[in-house]
Amino acid sequence: MEGEEELCGSAKTSQVNVPVEREEKTGVQDGDKLSLLTWNIDGLDDEEQPERARGLCSYILEYSPDAVLLQEMIQPYVRFMHKRLATDYTFIEGGESNYFTAMLLKKTRLTLLQQDLSF
Repeated sequence: MEGEEELCGSAKTSQVNVPVEREEKTGVQDGDKLSLLTWNIDGLDDEEQPERARGLCSYILEYSPDAVLLQEMIQPYVRFMHKRLATDYTFIEGGESNYFTAMLLKKTRLTLLQQDLSF
């Protein structure tokens, strides 16, 4: 982050000899963290579905989460999203009904090893 050194200092102390606050080291690299997005699609609400689907795809592309968990999905959303996100994400649909859950896994970060849906 720009100016971070000015704000946090390195190992400097203030004039009263109190250490300047620094980020605690956790030993976890940013690449080791899993980013997760959940979203309730509210697919049965017909109002502005195309606009809402575009907004969801834009959000996913902007923030690039490792896994996306979607509730209240319908097939038109899946088709729309698949056209825009299939190169980056593996799609997993959680059911065969007209109204279901779905999961997207970022291909560069997560690999689907097995899929089994039981009801």
